[in-house]
Amino acid sequence: MKELFKRLLARFGLYLTKGYKVYFFSNKKAVRRELYGRQVLMPRAHSICYNLARFPHYNSNLQRLVREYQQYRPGEFSIIDVGANIGDTLLMLRQVTGHMVHCFEGDPFYFRLLEANSSGVGSCALHPVLLSDKPATLRVRSHISLGTSEFKQDLSGDPAEFSSIDVFAARHFPGERIGIIKSDTDGFDLRIIRGAAEILQAHQPVLFLEYDRGLFEKNGDEGLDFLEFLAGLGYDGILFYDNFGKLVCATTLREKATIRSLHNYIKDQRFSFPFYDLAVVPARDRAFFETFTAGELEYFGR
Repeated sequence: MKELFKRLLARFGLYLTKGYKVYFFSNKKAVRRELYGRQVLMPRAHSICYNLARFPHYNSNLQRLVREYQQYRPGEFSIIDVGANIGDTLLMLRQVTGHMVHCFEGDPFYFRLLEANSSGVGSCALHPVLLSDKPATLRVRSHISLGTSEFKQDLSGDPAEFSSIDVFAARHFPGERIGIIKSDTDGFDLRIIRGAAEILQAHQPVLFLEYDRGLFEKNGDEGLDFLEFLAGLGYDGILFYDNFGKLVCATTLREKATIRSLHNYIKDQRFSFPFYDLAVVPARDRAFFETFTAGELEYFGR
């Protein structure tokens, strides 16, 4: 019974450990810890070190995806990291690639940590920018909790400027070939990827994003419609991972019944893990999708 209770808490980023009160009451107290071979600053409440220590597949899927994709697609391309947080994805990627990484982090508290942690890391650009599907000025409130920040539209909140990936990239890094886009923004991922439609059409980057049905619906978004949007832009292969990085299913966007079944599985998060991580591959890279999928099946079958 105790283990079940611990697992339920962990789904919400809460950890029943000897030092649990440290996680719960320290959302903005920065401490220095080792992460991906470097000493970095992070909120004391940040869960990444706990997750990496206890879940062997955590974050490793994106690392394998980038490592294998750069071998399949030679030449220079850039990576876009939306929701860069403290720079953990940047530091993880630096273990496998030297490609340019554009880090977007719109929360001032996390952006300061990102600046500190990326010092001395080459081939990266830091952008303190909030992203959505189109440029706009919105009133929002932000909330920081357990290593993440969430922005909610609120008429009584502070005004904030939003851009889109397409608009920002055209102004600040035009001409760069975009090979991979990663997005982890607590339910706003679909809007943000829609705001990169021109890049998706022109560059056909591989996508890696969080698929949280509950948060999408709270934000007035719909996951199945979004997957149809991607299919219309030439995307096909898709891998579903659970929220700790373990492969659940590899399929295609043409397999409608399979996609709907996976979508429905996380409808009631009391009885499942809370979200998927998705890797979505354009149809033109079908050979890469098949090779990468075969490697993932072998990796998880060991």
